[in-house]
Amino acid sequence: WAQKAVTHYRQAIKLVPGFPEFHYKLASTYRYNLKNLDSAEIYYGYALSLDSIYADANYEMAKLFFDKADFQRSNYYFEKTYPLKPTDSMTLFYYGQTALKMGNLSTAYKIDKEFLNLYPNHYYPYVNLGVYYSTALKDDSAVIYFDKAIEKGYRETSLLAKLAYYYETKGNQEKAKYYRSLSR
Repeated sequence: WAQKAVTHYRQAIKLVPGFPEFHYKLASTYRYNLKNLDSAEIYYGYALSLDSIYADANYEMAKLFFDKADFQRSNYYFEKTYPLKPTDSMTLFYYGQTALKMGNLSTAYKIDKEFLNLYPNHYYPYVNLGVYYSTALKDDSAVIYFDKAIEKGYRETSLLAKLAYYYETKGNQEKAKYYRSLSR
């Protein structure tokens, strides 16, 4: 079906080449159905050349570069996406992550605090703030946020093991045992 969609989106683009939605949909088909990131990048780029404030196209371009570990380009597009989607949870999550990867701790902290204020019942902002404090070499503060992420339902095995080890070295065997049991 994806190949058929590509054919139809290409026909639509021939009929109305200035409509960014057709380029966006074609890019998304390449990205998510055909796993062709290079073609997806091209067509998201076309969509953005027609409408530079197309929020979803900016987000998808930012996320595509994040997935390629091209954090400089990802950050560029998240800086464009954020004002267009300032309360979108995934924009906040990945923008915070990208800012950390770029070493921009002040932006990461600002975005992650906004994320936490908007979504206090979700574990992602706690994970991001834990990573922020860990990056800033403030492990005791990081653990507070990681504990809260686990409390909210986050279950990443390597984090559980690190928390078990952390509490073991602090002499808190009860918490260490708790985190080891969660990782099983």
